[in-house]
Formats: sequence, C-alpha cells, structure tokens
Amino acid sequence: DGALQCKGKARSLRTAVIVLAAICLLAFMALCLYVFYFSMPAMLRTSEDRYLDKQLEVVARQFENAQDNVVRMVEDTAVWDSTVRFLSGEYPEYLEENWPNSTPLEAYRFDAIILRDTEGNVVHADYYDSQLGEPMAEPGGLARRLAPVSQEVLTGYEAGSLTGKSGIILNSQDTWYFATMPVVRGYDDSQPVGTLMYGLLLDEEFFRDLTSFSSMRVWWEAPEDYNATSGPS
Repeated sequence: DGALQCKGKARSLRTAVIVLAAICLLAFMALCLYVFYFSMPAMLRTSEDRYLDKQLEVVARQFENAQDNVVRMVEDTAVWDSTVRFLSGEYPEYLEENWPNSTPLEAYRFDAIILRDTEGNVVHADYYDSQLGEPMAEPGGLARRLAPVSQEVLTGYEAGSLTGKSGIILNSQDTWYFATMPVVRGYDDSQPVGTLMYGLLLDEEFFRDLTSFSSMRVWWEAPEDYNATSGPS
C-alpha cells in the first residue's frame, strides 16, 4: 500500500509539474505575442520617426548651405568691376572673358541668372538645368515675374534700408530660390547700375542630388499670407 501511495504521489507531482510548465509556456508565448504584435510595432515606429527627424535635419542643413552658397556668389559677383562695366554697356565681352570655357550657371551649378539695368530692362538672362547639364527655356515668364523684386532692391539700397533680397518663389508649376543684389562698385557706393539675380530650381532632382537619396517626393505649399505677385519672400 505504501508503494502504491508513493507512485500515486509521483504521478500527481509529474502532472503538477507538466501543468505548471504548460502554464509558463503559454504565458511566455502570450508575452512574446504581445511584444511582437503590440510593443514591437510601436518601438519600430518610434525608431523610424527618430531616423526621419534626423534625416530631415540633415536635408534642412544641406538646403541652407545651398541657399547660402547662392547668396555668397551673388554678393561677390555683384561688386565686380567687370559686372558694373557690363551693365553700363562698357564691357560686352564680360561673360566670355570671365567664364571662357563655360557659363556662370555651369560654373556655379545654378539654374538661372538675370542681369537688369536700373530701368528694369533685362540685359542678360540665361537658364540652365544644372541636374541634367543642359540649357533650358525661360520657365513661364520668370524674368517678368521677378521684375518687381529688382526694383525693390534698387529702391531699398538707395534708401539705405535694403542691401539685397533672397527667398523662395512659386512660379507656375515650378518652385525657385532666388538671391538678388544691386550691382555696385562697392557697398559704400549709393549709385547701383542694376541688379544681379542667381536662382536655383527646387525640384525633386535638386533634392535627390543634394541628399543622395535614391527616391524622394517633394512638394511645396504656399503659406496663407503668400502673395503670388510679390516675388521671393
């Protein structure tokens, strides 16, 4: 009888251990399912959001650097004596002699250059797709659209309240960044002979080249107070 009782207790103990192990296994499986189906997606989304935020910061810095480069180049070129002479009609060989093997747009990888005299007349304008490396036609009356900006820069400079202007402009189906400066012999000269504009076409190819991302979608939305006739802002 004692042996039978021991065997019965052993079977009961094994059963209890098996049941306990099964319960633990089920609990572990339930925990794994919870982690993979509930916690893990949230963790992945958080990680992806952080990655995207960092990438957006990188893109923003690179875009700022590209804008600063346009501003620096227009500030530099606008005070060249040869630029002043060209707009004054004294130096017709200006472009050929300053950029003998290319054009300003090819040399600087910009997409537009517009030189005007003080009357607002376009003395020289050129457009170039820097991503494709080929000339392009004037996009949708862009020079005419930007004429008020040149006049604003000249008026502001002569009044001592504005040295130049830069910003983004939505033109037809295109979006551009332009920087404009008065053409003077020095920034202490109060008599400009015209204005110089350099521009970048802000399309998807521009940002793909800027960031080295293989795939990117870019779109622009005008703020509520955007004036479609006021030029860069």
